Formats: sequence, C-alpha cells, structure tokens
Amino acid sequence: MLKCRRTLAVLSLLSLLLGGMLLFVGIASAEVVGPCKVTFNGRDVATASTPSTAIAVDAKATVPASIESQDKITGHSVSLEFAGVPWVVTSGVDDSRSWMGQVDVHRYAKYGVGLYKVIGASTGPGACSGTGFVKVTGVFPLGTVAGAAAAGVTVVGAALVGASVASAGGAAGRSSPPTVGEDRGPGQAENYCDPDQPADPILGTIYKVNRCLASALPAMFMTVAVMVSGMGAPGAPGAMPRRVGFRPFVPILGILGGLLAGVGTLVLAQQFALVYPTRTVVIVWMAVSLVLGILLPWLGRLSAVRKVNRVLAARAAAAGSGAGGAAR
Repeated sequence: MLKCRRTLAVLSLLSLLLGGMLLFVGIASAEVVGPCKVTFNGRDVATASTPSTAIAVDAKATVPASIESQDKITGHSVSLEFAGVPWVVTSGVDDSRSWMGQVDVHRYAKYGVGLYKVIGASTGPGACSGTGFVKVTGVFPLGTVAGAAAAGVTVVGAALVGASVASAGGAAGRSSPPTVGEDRGPGQAENYCDPDQPADPILGTIYKVNRCLASALPAMFMTVAVMVSGMGAPGAPGAMPRRVGFRPFVPILGILGGLLAGVGTLVLAQQFALVYPTRTVVIVWMAVSLVLGILLPWLGRLSAVRKVNRVLAARAAAAGSGAGGAAR
C-alpha cells in the first residue's frame, strides 16, 4: 500500500508540474521583425502581441490589412495560423513601399471562432514580417462546427474516463479475497488469481497461469498451516481475512477518454478565446490529459480497495467477537 501511495503522489506531482508548464507556455507572444508596420483591422499587430491584447474582429466581417516598409517591397502575404499551422489568406506582387488590401474573415474562419494568429510578411529590400493575435467574435462558440464537435468529443472522452473509473472500482470489489475457510464460486476463484489479467483470452490465460503458478508454493504452506491449526474447518472461528492489494494497471478506456477529452477541451478553450494552441501548448495539454486518464482510474481502484479492506476488517472483528462469546 505504501508503494502505491508513493506512485500516486508522484503522478499527482507530475500533473501539477505539467499544469504549471501549461500556464507558462500558454502565454504565447508575437512580434514585428524588420523596419515595417503591419496593421490588421486598423490596429498595429505589434500592439496585439499576447492573446489578452488580441485584435477583435467579427466572424462575418471583411477587414482591412496593410504592410508599410521603409524600403521597396516586391511582394506580400497575410496568413492566419492555428496550432502552429499557417495558411495564406491573401498574397500578391508589389512595387512600392506599402500594400493595402481586404481580408474576408468568414472565408477563413467559417468553421469556428476564438483565437488565431495573423502573420503579415513582405519580400524585397524592405522585407519584414509582423505577427499578432486576433480574436474572432460574433458567433457563440458552441454554435460553430468546431465548437459543437469539440463539445461532443469532450463528453465522449469524459464518459470513457468515468467508465474506466467505475470499471477499476468494480474490479477491486470483485477481487475481494476470501477469509480462510470461505468457499468461492468458479468465477470468483478465477478472478482471485489476478483481477487485472488482460482481457484477451489467450494473453489472459498465459498471464493467469504464470501468476497462479508463482503463488502455488506459498499457497501450499498456507494450506498446511490452516490444516494444522484447524482454522480451515467448517464453522471454525477466527477466520482471518487477507487484505486486497493495489497493483498499477493500464486503463485503456481511461487513456482513450483522457486523450479525447484533451482534444475537445483544448479546442473549446481556443473557441472561447481562453488559450491559443501553439505546438507546445498542444503537447503539454495532451500530456496532462493522458496523465489524468491514467490517474483517475487508479484513484478509483485505490478507493475501492480501501473500502473492501474496511469491510474485511469489520468482518474479522465481528467474527472475533462472535468466537469470543462462543468460547465463554
């Protein structure tokens, strides 16, 4: 039990560290490189260097964009970026020190709203670039394709994690060991060899045989001891319960659910303009989701194990008091 507590403590600390990293990397920044000025919707992108200072634009609007350089530019491009993946919304050839045009926001953000990064760049002697953040508004996030899909994925992921937690707790209850002298049914005896055996029939059989063979010798000594002491006789008082132990396991449903919930919540955070998903944010966010998908079922199993052991202790105490009364 002490070993499992240490394991859970390490996982909890890891979750806190990953959460702290997420808060740190979530403070994305933007910048202007070169002797130029890039504007979007009438604002200098240099003033929108963080998500909290993002340039607000309506999802259905067409907004002006411009690039002004101190030297001649031969070309320009304006791009939007999401999760580190940019795509060009407008570009062209130039022969002056500036460019001005229009960007149809709805055309490039028709599937969702929230935070995006805008990148303006020019080529030629006056080559430069400027990046800033824009917040697309005007539509309720859950009313967009991206928002509705993210909400659905989040619900499915949370349900899978919940099912994994319930399954882990149920497995602990099914693996409750018998007191010495207590009979088990065929199905219960099979679970007792190892309640965490793989679900695959072939792998489960091999795993179960190895575990049961490994415990055969201690079982033989225990049987001899029971026979000598008489504790195994029918109706013998003082039956001693064996505590249920916690063993780490791989919660497949929890892992899958954690990853799905991670994807869904990250997109929802972006849609509600809470987080801009840089590549680093995506990696850390998904790592935290994976850890939670493993940790929550483990906590469910640990809670169930503790409950089973409390019941066994109560049964032992009741049996002991009953035996004492019968002796008197």
